[in-house]
Amino acid sequence: MTSTVTVLYPATAADSFDLEYYKNTHMPFMAEEFKLYGLKGYTVTRFLASPTADNPLAPPLYTVQSTLEFDSIEQVKAAFANAGERVKAGLARVCPVEPQIIVGEVIARRVQKGVDSAASATVEQAGAPVAVAAA
Repeated sequence: MTSTVTVLYPATAADSFDLEYYKNTHMPFMAEEFKLYGLKGYTVTRFLASPTADNPLAPPLYTVQSTLEFDSIEQVKAAFANAGERVKAGLARVCPVEPQIIVGEVIARRVQKGVDSAASATVEQAGAPVAVAAA
């Protein structure tokens, strides 16, 4: 089952967050360090808003999120046990605010494909892809 590590930087860090360094230097460094332990890939997301009932463009609660993907929780544990301190040491250059780090497992995933996305989608539940036919 795919395991994830989500790293969240609070919005209070937005003014001091070095996004260019993070995406161009820190994340490739992290990928090299963690690939030895099974890192499959990562995404970096910059948040634009945290919609509320009154304001669909309310200021975001977080400024940046990274999501790392591994095949198993054992790989996550090995990556952090063996390379976690080296990777975390570089975060001080990115931002003075410590991020929240959350570990989880993917329990469902839907991937839209093509122009007529309802006609061709894949749903992953508990690590097993399931084709979805159009209704």
